[in-house]
Amino acid sequence: MNASGAVIMSIFGAIWWFVGARATGRVSTTFNAIPAVITLALLVAALRTRATDEPGEAVEESRRERLVATWSGVSIVLVLLEILLLRGARKDEYIATVAAAIIGLHFIPLARGLPMRRYFITALMFVAVSVASLWVDDVSERLWLVSAASACLLWLTSATVV
Repeated sequence: MNASGAVIMSIFGAIWWFVGARATGRVSTTFNAIPAVITLALLVAALRTRATDEPGEAVEESRRERLVATWSGVSIVLVLLEILLLRGARKDEYIATVAAAIIGLHFIPLARGLPMRRYFITALMFVAVSVASLWVDDVSERLWLVSAASACLLWLTSATVV
């Protein structure tokens, strides 16, 4: 994956952080500065490492973009479906947990197709966080665990890309 993948992951890391912080009442200027600083640093690093295309790379880059778009689309549909199902079952407290597992699993075909072997570790860690969060009884703490860990996993993966 190239710099654009790192940018996308760093932005989604910030989104996970902000959603978890807001939903659990962890809102302050200092606390909100954390994802802003991390994401900005990763964006700058990604833009600095952006390589110029060599002849013949445009076709490969197009294939990679289609692969990422396909699996990202599948994961979005699955997350929306799980939200509907869990809300219908009145189990809203598990939405973030299941969403993190789905997002983690979407890294598996990316790891194979790009190829980015480190994405297998990202997938494993997302699923591990999801499973571990099931032992946290307090709903707010579970949400914060999943959100903060997902943000950190995305930022760490983004950092390994750049």
